[in-house]
Amino acid sequence: MKKQLDSSIRNRVISGVIVAFAAVGLYFLFQNVSGIVKIVDTVVGVMQPFIFGLAFAFILNLPMVFLENRFLKLAEKRKKPGKKVNRKAIRALSLFLALLILFFAVTLFLVPIIPQLVVSVETFVGNITDYIDQLDAFVGNFVERFHLDPELVEGLLPSFDKLVDYVVDLLSGSIPQVVNFTSQITSAVLNVVVGLIVSIYFLYSKETFFGQTKKVLYAIFKRETAGKIIRIAGLSNRTFTGFVSGKVIDSLIIGVLCFVGLTAMKMPYTLLISFIVGVTNVIPFFGPIFGAIPSTLIVLLVDPLKAMLLLVFIIALQQFDGNILGPRILGDSTGLPTLWVMFAIIVGGGLFGFVGMLVSVPTFAVIYTLAREGIGAKLRAKGLSPLTRDYKSPGAIVDVVPEEKPTNEEMPNP
Repeated sequence: MKKQLDSSIRNRVISGVIVAFAAVGLYFLFQNVSGIVKIVDTVVGVMQPFIFGLAFAFILNLPMVFLENRFLKLAEKRKKPGKKVNRKAIRALSLFLALLILFFAVTLFLVPIIPQLVVSVETFVGNITDYIDQLDAFVGNFVERFHLDPELVEGLLPSFDKLVDYVVDLLSGSIPQVVNFTSQITSAVLNVVVGLIVSIYFLYSKETFFGQTKKVLYAIFKRETAGKIIRIAGLSNRTFTGFVSGKVIDSLIIGVLCFVGLTAMKMPYTLLISFIVGVTNVIPFFGPIFGAIPSTLIVLLVDPLKAMLLLVFIIALQQFDGNILGPRILGDSTGLPTLWVMFAIIVGGGLFGFVGMLVSVPTFAVIYTLAREGIGAKLRAKGLSPLTRDYKSPGAIVDVVPEEKPTNEEMPNP
């Protein structure tokens, strides 16, 4: 009895010490947030070439693996008896061809687009005063045609003028920053070049790097823990690969369809608007909104009637993407309900901006899957069902009989 009491007291003391240290750590963290952010920014800046390298490796791995598998099958068929297939040569050839594919894809995409984008932006900024005068004339004609109350219009005009001034200041301030990025291009090009070199080394010997990582994990952690970490890494890789690759393909198709539709309707700044719509479509859920607002404002200053037509077209295009094209390309790559998709995008965008919006959904999808599996295991251990439908009735659970073969149907989309 005395030993149990001493053990209980010791556990309470240890728990109290841990809580005290945690409280001190949190206090120090909140008091030095700015300093910690600076340290993180410095580390990220130093590690930027390696971050680029991992990103390039992630992109190049798909075409490299595809080509490598085809070459291995061909080599196995044609090899002579008693000889082995030269896997290193096949890996080098596959990696080289994957780099060529990436280079030609980027070249074909950027070479015709960038000059036209620059011309469109310069033309828009140069003519913005004339566009505002045309918009004022349109508002005046609209008031006269429909015999609106002059006092009401005069009351609305100041707010409208403020809105126009705000849009002009916003566009005039942001667009030159996008176009005139020459001050940072040297550093960016250097990081990209070093990142490509890092990705080549990584992909050529990726099995060695993976083996070294697994060896370290099994040396540091218990066997079961290391196995769980490796399984989570595999789940993350599959989720990110399926989501990012599918979303990029989906956005390219939407950008092309937008360009074709706007060209048929003879919209101004067709290429610029299609580029904005295609890029913002990469962001799940909120992407169409982010693309529609600046596109509509740009056309609004040129032709208000076409701006309304553009808004209707973008809404129709995004409905097609959300209900037909997107599900066919992406499928259920994340398995996240809409509510959690919104939550992930808002939090990710608030913390890490555009990149956070893009990667937050697959990241939260991995967390969601692991939480679902953990909750299901806990419930089954207690003799309860892991299925959400068994808990929808009000009140406490009385008798819930778990299924003999539990399915993956947990927390279905609302």
